[in-house]
Amino acid sequence: MRKGWLGAVLLGSVTAIVLIGLRFFVFTSEPSDQKSVTIRLSGWGGSPTEAALLQEVLQDFEALHPHIKVKHEVIAEQYMDVIKTRLIGEAAPDVFYLDVSVAPFLIRKDVLEPLNSYITSDFNLADFEPSLLNPFIYQGQIYGLPKDYSTLVLFYNKHAFAAASLTEPPQTWEELSHYAQL
Repeated sequence: MRKGWLGAVLLGSVTAIVLIGLRFFVFTSEPSDQKSVTIRLSGWGGSPTEAALLQEVLQDFEALHPHIKVKHEVIAEQYMDVIKTRLIGEAAPDVFYLDVSVAPFLIRKDVLEPLNSYITSDFNLADFEPSLLNPFIYQGQIYGLPKDYSTLVLFYNKHAFAAASLTEPPQTWEELSHYAQL
């Protein structure tokens, strides 16, 4: 059984992507007499900067869609255990952060709602790194949108490095800082 209004939005560093992206979903022309609704957004905590940005994005979203209120809930510990328990108990949030390692299981169990019908042509999926988006696509359906990723690897533009006369990627934080200033 699929749960939730949007199912799950994948969040796999910029929290704003989640709800900024919702600006382009298919509820841009809502009737003024539409009944008010509250959606629940759950995620793990972030830095104070990220929390402030998310709050700003939520306020902007609610201003654009006055009949939609977003209740944000931070799950501080054992995040995936809490989410899975809520999914089983049919009490899951409408939108929630989802780690790439868990997404395929939940997608195949048909508990997430495909997002394709909510995405308009104004929303440019090409803005997402394919390696971050692809794990959330199954049988042509998109089940999540990347929020962030861990920097376990460094992506770099070989052509930009060559233009700056750099022959290899940085090996230390100091080198990265130096390269960034070139």
